[in-house]
Amino acid sequence: GIDLEGRYDGVQGIGYAKLIPTGNEEIIQTRLDAEYDLQREVWPAATDQDLRAPIVLLEPHNPRNDKALGYDMFSEEKRRAAMRLAIENNAATASAPVELVQEITSVKQQGFLVYLPFYPDGKNDARENKPRGFVYAPFRAGDLHVAALEKPPILPVVLRTYDVSDAPPILLYESPN
Repeated sequence: GIDLEGRYDGVQGIGYAKLIPTGNEEIIQTRLDAEYDLQREVWPAATDQDLRAPIVLLEPHNPRNDKALGYDMFSEEKRRAAMRLAIENNAATASAPVELVQEITSVKQQGFLVYLPFYPDGKNDARENKPRGFVYAPFRAGDLHVAALEKPPILPVVLRTYDVSDAPPILLYESPN
């Protein structure tokens, strides 16, 4: 309904990852089956974390986003760091560059995710209340830059965008010509 593919190039969707204690994965599997008719276990299966944040909702419904359902984002270091920082700052927080699990074709791009902690009853204070999960949006960095910079009017600039949060810098986008 919000026409992500037509109006918001680069944004892969809007989703929700439920924060659960490790060992409660059957809740997620039941939900994916009920809401998406998808018999899928939380993945990756192994984790050394006490918490998991599997994707239980991701729209729009398309093959790229369907691939991500059930993925435990807390199992990956860069995603986990962004989620923890989002809780700590009680603010939307972007991850470092990652390969999105939606990258199912041979044409792959760097991506990132923006996480916002979700608290029950709207009480968004991590000191008094634990978040239930995260509302989040995955972005393909190249598509986002193309949408912003290469559609008319085309700006007369050459641009390279790097993530410099870790060494070495990671190229996210380079404009043509």
